[in-house]
Amino acid sequence: MTSYSYGPVLDLADSCKTGAANNIINGLALGYKSTVIPVMVLTFIIFISFYLLEMYGIAIAALGFQNLLISLKFNYPKIYIYINF
Repeated sequence: MTSYSYGPVLDLADSCKTGAANNIINGLALGYKSTVIPVMVLTFIIFISFYLLEMYGIAIAALGFQNLLISLKFNYPKIYIYINF
């Protein structure tokens, strides 16, 4: 059950009153807000790795990202639905 004490949940529930299109748009916007911090962290890591080691640093960072996803896939099988590669 979804909690009614959080602001984003209340905003999304209020958008349901005005129609389906507003609900879809607000739901997508809420989902995009949750990806801002991870994207900024990945961008920062790629920038720093390029600054320190140029293309070799980006290759090492990419291998690190792949290693993280593979370890999540095997250690937490319920996440496999979202990390299906």
